[in-house]
Amino acid sequence: MGSLRSFRDRVPLPTGWEWGELGIQVLLLPLIFVPRRVALWGCRVLAAILMRRGSSYRRQMEALIPRPILAGLARGNPGAALRLSETRMLHQRLLVLGGALFPRWRRRVSVRGIEHVRAGLDAGRGVILWVHPCLGSSVSVKQALFEAGLPLAHLTRPAHGFSRFPFGMRVANPFLRRAENRFLAERVVIDAARTVGPLRRLQALLRENRVVSITVTNTASRLAKFPFLGGIIVLPGGPVELAASTGAVLLPVFTVGSARVPVVEIGAPLPVTGADDEAVRLCHLASLEWLQERVDRHPLDWIGWRAYLFQPAAAGHEQP
Repeated sequence: MGSLRSFRDRVPLPTGWEWGELGIQVLLLPLIFVPRRVALWGCRVLAAILMRRGSSYRRQMEALIPRPILAGLARGNPGAALRLSETRMLHQRLLVLGGALFPRWRRRVSVRGIEHVRAGLDAGRGVILWVHPCLGSSVSVKQALFEAGLPLAHLTRPAHGFSRFPFGMRVANPFLRRAENRFLAERVVIDAARTVGPLRRLQALLRENRVVSITVTNTASRLAKFPFLGGIIVLPGGPVELAASTGAVLLPVFTVGSARVPVVEIGAPLPVTGADDEAVRLCHLASLEWLQERVDRHPLDWIGWRAYLFQPAAAGHEQP
């Protein structure tokens, strides 16, 4: 009994929600070993099951996905739009799972705007890539910069990969991160209990004229709200303040074409004129204008709603 308790302490059991997510991973696992067309067919079948009429998962996704995105897809058919969105998400999860199982495998990626990174490095104060959450971005951005000869130092949180619960952070997250780890120069981990050390490490990297990446997230101490897609989007102020304090160039990043060959698009420098409220707000507005253009053209590639950056105007939502 003592040894069993010790094992449970070392390897916590999954929560009910994690068991459901693990079940999806198990169903996806055989699709790693079949041709791409068959794998996509399997993802469509699984998406149809998950998004069947009346399912709790479908209701959750309906409440999260911005209505303009649903209205603009599949000829305005919400059910078909939900199935299409979920198929794309499942395919991406399949690719991450394959990359975790076979870390030497890589998919083809391309990058646009790498000249902005090189120009920022020529300025001599480092570059911050501010990465919008997109299908494929967690691996594709890191791979694209690695293949360009500029491996990233990436700021991350313990919950990244699978879940924020103990089983996810101790078991599943480290495993799934294998798909991206080999493309990184360094992973800097930050959480509520450790903020000063990781931020000092980022400052030191920027002083060395390195490239660091930070994902747009709602897990920050300072968040600002803006109208977006008929609802509200939240943006953290930390990356803007970090760029202002170090003189680093701040570049927005969006990943498109996740269904085939992902294209990592790096935008021109965002206006960073200071760390006061007004300067941060103006930088946020410029970032949102850039993001809006890309979401309008590639609505299925942006997954900020899954990352709980977006809330419909009438209601908020809690993470599972």
